[in-house]
Amino acid sequence: MSRDCPNCYTNQFYETQQSINLQETLERWEHETSTKFRPETLVEYQNIDKSIFFKCRSCGFGAFSPAAAGTANFYNDITTDGDYYIHEKWEFIKTFELIKKYKISNLLDYGCGGGAFLKRAQEHFPTLHLDGFDQNPQTVKNFEGTSIGFTNDINHHGGKTYDMITAFQILEHLEDPFKELKTLHTSLKNDGIIIISVPNTDGPIRHFPDALTEIPPHHVNRFGKKSLEIYLQNAGFKVEEIAYEPLSRILWPFYLPVMVMNLIPNNLKFIYQKLRGPKFVSIFVNIINKTKLRALPVRGHSIYIVARKCAG
Repeated sequence: MSRDCPNCYTNQFYETQQSINLQETLERWEHETSTKFRPETLVEYQNIDKSIFFKCRSCGFGAFSPAAAGTANFYNDITTDGDYYIHEKWEFIKTFELIKKYKISNLLDYGCGGGAFLKRAQEHFPTLHLDGFDQNPQTVKNFEGTSIGFTNDINHHGGKTYDMITAFQILEHLEDPFKELKTLHTSLKNDGIIIISVPNTDGPIRHFPDALTEIPPHHVNRFGKKSLEIYLQNAGFKVEEIAYEPLSRILWPFYLPVMVMNLIPNNLKFIYQKLRGPKFVSIFVNIINKTKLRALPVRGHSIYIVARKCAG
């Protein structure tokens, strides 16, 4: 049975067979990583039994229901350092080019986390006025001794507006990304630029739907090209650019074996295994790891989209 999609509004939002048991997922975090959840974190999820994944047949948007999104306590427990997304350099470089191109004078990084992007932006553009927003009030500690502003309540930010707003790897974490986009629209100057990057649900990550990072409480939404375009257009933005992150070196050992396997027709997989195909892929990964390559020219983890706030 379908219901209305919260993204494109068609009656094509259907319940899939993917169902997540929250208590089992938290136990997986502790078993598979170095995480140890505090009692105050565990109690926040004790009344949630399971979360079911819904996907739109029309636009491809997906979301878990109930969302069971990560709380400040959850992210404090799973994050080992301030630069949680420090490896996302590709997004930063592309954005620095746009800051220069459009002569941006002030910028808000929405969901700034440890401030990896803002600190690098300050190094590249010392006169650029930079602010960060993060729901976790503890994040402010990462900006002590800098001129970077910080707020954990964007709705009470003195009516401030920006030339550019960045939202790197944050939409997939939000319980209501549609409400948040309206807030960002208000916080952006007329003709201002918004830049969004998210894991590309149509990319290699589709082979890992049950990975801890792709399910609640960590990721609760899934976007691709079509759903992102609709998401922005419905909120009063005009999409200007879409780019795909090359396959980052850090992901080669995890993604490449599965990507190659899924390229092979089912009726030939037995032959591939028989000829020790997986071993040769591993050898290839070891070889390219010894080179200076930082990425491969195939679509990797993230999609990056640039849009402009429409007049009126």
